[in-house]
Amino acid sequence: MQRALRSEEMVMMPFWGLGKVTGVSHGFYHIRPLRLHHPIRIPESNLAEMGIRPILSEVEMSEIIFLQRIPQRAMRQGLSGGYNQWIELLRSGMPGVRPWILRQMCRSTGPLGPRASELRAIIRQNFREEIQVVFGCSRRQAAAYARKALG
Repeated sequence: MQRALRSEEMVMMPFWGLGKVTGVSHGFYHIRPLRLHHPIRIPESNLAEMGIRPILSEVEMSEIIFLQRIPQRAMRQGLSGGYNQWIELLRSGMPGVRPWILRQMCRSTGPLGPRASELRAIIRQNFREEIQVVFGCSRRQAAAYARKALG
């Protein structure tokens, strides 16, 4: 069970990136993705299903970057992951799946298809943005941390 989000809390949304909870009313969260000009309403019951979670703490992010901590569920899927499994993992909201997915994409034989290429760009951007907010660092330093996480 995911904990309730608080107003003004920063959250990570797998497909929209960073967002800010602007309010909670009548069973809905009002979240403004930083890349959009308008808030979206998401039913409380859909948060976990959509993989929306609070941004990571510095400790959690450090473990992902420097210790390359990967959720067991991701590791159990092995190298057979593909687009649909990557989407499922992103929707799980588990910390650490984004670098794991990016590594799987790099190891994939042959070029990625258009959907997977677009997904890779989204994952990369979201990962860097979360690093930047969590550590309060520059875009350049966040990109360096993201590269470190990918090994």
